Amino acid sequence: RRMAESEASMQRIGFIGLGLMGHGMAKNLLRKGHPLSFLVHRKRSHPDLLDLKAREVSSPRELISNSDVVILCVTGTPQVEANVYGGLLEGARKGQIVIDCSTSIPESTDRIRADFDTIEPAGELVVPLGPTKTRVLKLYLASGYHPLPRTAEYEAEFKDQRED
Repeated sequence: RRMAESEASMQRIGFIGLGLMGHGMAKNLLRKGHPLSFLVHRKRSHPDLLDLKAREVSSPRELISNSDVVILCVTGTPQVEANVYGGLLEGARKGQIVIDCSTSIPESTDRIRADFDTIEPAGELVVPLGPTKTRVLKLYLASGYHPLPRTAEYEAEFKDQRED
């Protein structure tokens, strides 16, 4: 009985981006007992995740409708925006959390946060990763509805992405 209660309290995770980093993250969440759905990309199969009871879905809207938390672990801004505006935003409901751990352009992140604000979700957690001048990844974390820090170092790190 105790096991069933703990399983019932686990948040349902939706995962987009099962590359080298995302696949390992998804697998660890499944191993910890989280129910997990994932979006299929390029018709790749993930039998190891399915063996751990993950569920495949075919659209961002289907993913968010079956999730309490959605994690995006995609390449960058174009892929984040394609998923957000391709169904995540439309299907979002109050109380959900969206975590973006992609390398995203800050202005896009701010725009996406503002768009999620229009439906009053409980929160959005944005965890963009950006290369520093020394090629070491730094983690910038902004939670809730607070804007990302706009230090000179932060702006310089994302300058190349904005100019592409």
